[in-house]
Order: sequence, then structure tokens, then C-alpha cells
Amino acid sequence: MLNEEIKSKEQEMESLEEKKEQIEGEVAGLQKDISTLIEKIKRKEEEMNQIEEEIKKLQKETVQLQDKINSRTARLESQARSVQTQANPQDIASLLASSENLSDFLGRINVIGQLMDANQDIMKTQIDDKRTLEDKERQYKNKQEKMQAIRNQLEVDQEKLSTQRSTLENKIIQIVEQYNLTATEREGIINEQTIIAKQTTALTQKIQEKNQKVQVEIKVQANKDLKTVNPPEPNNDKETNVNSRWILLANGIVTSRYGWRTHPVFGNQRFHKGIDIAGSGSIIASRSGKVITASYNNGLGYYIEIDHGDGYKSVYSHLQPNMLVSSGQEVAQGQPIGIMGTTGVSTGVHLDFQIYKNGSTVDPSQYLGI
Repeated sequence: MLNEEIKSKEQEMESLEEKKEQIEGEVAGLQKDISTLIEKIKRKEEEMNQIEEEIKKLQKETVQLQDKINSRTARLESQARSVQTQANPQDIASLLASSENLSDFLGRINVIGQLMDANQDIMKTQIDDKRTLEDKERQYKNKQEKMQAIRNQLEVDQEKLSTQRSTLENKIIQIVEQYNLTATEREGIINEQTIIAKQTTALTQKIQEKNQKVQVEIKVQANKDLKTVNPPEPNNDKETNVNSRWILLANGIVTSRYGWRTHPVFGNQRFHKGIDIAGSGSIIASRSGKVITASYNNGLGYYIEIDHGDGYKSVYSHLQPNMLVSSGQEVAQGQPIGIMGTTGVSTGVHLDFQIYKNGSTVDPSQYLGI
């Protein structure tokens, strides 16, 4: 049950990892969009600066042109008032009649014509300047409208990116919180497994001690019944005492024993340093000890090595990747440490279990009683 919960949490964490990678991709894309927008803003700001310079130039030219028009208008109005109040057709006729000769007469007519032409040129220039002024005012207005449109678009783009960034940040926070919560729940389940395993180990030891005590009592009682005068010989088989501390570590059947065999993959004769147990499901620590290695090897696949002290070590090979212990961790007898798999050089789901005594392999069967 607990193994299923851990597996569920690990699958959930894998899903969260995928979401994190997806969001990291979205963040990278957004960062690229931001960089593009910053470049766009820079170009638009340069364009606005240029428009502002053009507007200032237009304003200056408009003021100068308006001053010319006003000055010219004032002169024309003054001249018109002068003509209106002082000049009349009789004056012009008198001017011509007072000519001394034909040459003088023609000269005076030419002067009058020049004055009239000059006034016409002034009026034409005045009209042209007014049209130019109107054109510059239109340009000024268009450039102001263009600059305002650029500002409005930039504000829209910045607001849009700000919203996207806020949304992604919220997603990241949510995923991180969810990931941390799932990891915490997984650790809690593993700790719960450890507690149960320790309780199971203590109970198993008590049962073994009780069984040994009962066996001794039975032998003593049998000796009494047989009236044996010789006391029972003490058991000096230290190996047997050691063996009683190992428990079966997985469910399944033994498919290959310790010793020489034809290798199932390479097909040649090789010495098998452990026993193969085929099946599936959880694997427990056969004895308590300290995890030396929890890693991957091309041949063994994912494997765990435990140091039990007094010269003994055990190795559990071809596990699934989601191992439940790590290097340096203390484990109790019966504590789940991994799940049977087929990683490394393997022909199917099984466990390869090895026991080392003082650096050399020994047959695990005699220790497990199988």
C-alpha cells in the first residue's frame, strides 16, 4: 500500500517536472518577446525623438512665417489706409497731367505700374506664405497624432507583457509549491515505511528469540525424559547464528542459483555470484545496516549495496530507477529499499541478490534458508 502511494507521488512529481520544463520554455519564449519588445520600444522612442525634433523645427518655422505674414499684413493695411484717405483718381490724373513732355509722362506711368506690380507680388507672396503656414500646421498636427498613436501602442504592448509575465510567475509559484508539497508527502510515506520496518524487525527478532527459547526448552525437556546424563553440547556453529539474522527479501521463485552456469545473455560459462529471484514488487533489506551505494551500473543496472557490519555486505541488482534509499542512509531489516526491475544486463524482471563475507561472495541460499 505504501509502495503504491510512493509510486503515485513519484509519478505526480514526474508530471510536475514536465510542467516545470514546459513553463521554463514559456518563460524563455516570453523573455524573447520581451527582448523583441524592448528593441521595438527603443526604435519607437528614437522615432518619437525624431518627430519631436521635426515638430520643434515646424513650430519655429511656423512662428517665423507667421511673423512675416503679420508684418506684411500690417504694411498692406497701412498702405491701403493711406490710399483710402489720401489718394484719389484726380491725384493720379494730376500726376500724369503735370508731365513736362511725353518721356516724363511715360516715366510716370511706368512708376505707377511698378507700384501696382509690387503690390500684386506682395499679395501673391502673402497668399503663398499663408498656404505654406497651413501646410506646416497640418504636418505638425499629423506628427503629433502619429506620436500619440505610437505611445498608445507601446502602452498596450507593455500592459500585455506585464499580464503574461504575472500569469507565468503565478504558474511557477503554483508548480513549485505543489512539487515541494508532493516531495514532502513522499518523504513522509518513506519515513512511515521506515518506522513500520523497524517495528517489524523488532517483532521478528522477538519471535526468533522466543522460538529459540522454546527449542532449547524442548531439548532440555527431551533430555530429561530420556534421562540423558550428558548435558547437551553447546552450538559452536557461529555461521548458523549469523544466518538466523537474514530474512527473505522478495517474493518470487529462484530461477538461478549460486555457482557455475551458462550465462542467459552471453551464452558462455560464468560463475554466478548470487541468486536470481524472478517475480515483481517491493524488495526489502535482508538485514539492517548502512547503504554504501545506491547507483547505476551498466551490468547490474540500478543497484543497492548495504554494509551490515561484522564483515558482511549484500548487493541488490537490476532494480527500477525509483530506489527508496540513498548512500549513507541507515536501513532497518525488512525496510523497503526498491522495486524489482530489469535494468542493466537482464533478460526479464528479477532480483540478483549477492552476499559478501570479508570481501568474498558466499552462497545466499544458506543464509536465507532457500
